[in-house]
Amino acid sequence: MDGSTRSIRGRIRFRLLKLIKPKCPFCGSDRTCSIFYGYPGDIEWYLEAVAKGEIIDGGDIIGDNDPAWYCHECKNNWGKRNETS
Repeated sequence: MDGSTRSIRGRIRFRLLKLIKPKCPFCGSDRTCSIFYGYPGDIEWYLEAVAKGEIIDGGDIIGDNDPAWYCHECKNNWGKRNETS
């Protein structure tokens, strides 16, 4: 898979996650976002999304018990990352 294919998939995934983002189960805030793991194909898009708080950087190392969501209000994370998040 080349970088452009990863970039397109990343943007589609991001748009879908913006539609389904849950409220924080700890504080009830709707200021939540998806945690992005791995290396982005489109670094400019990625840095812009991080700067806007639309995603948060989860790092390059992907584990079995990584959280999927982050709350900007109370700084908690929750859920379980899967193959598509």
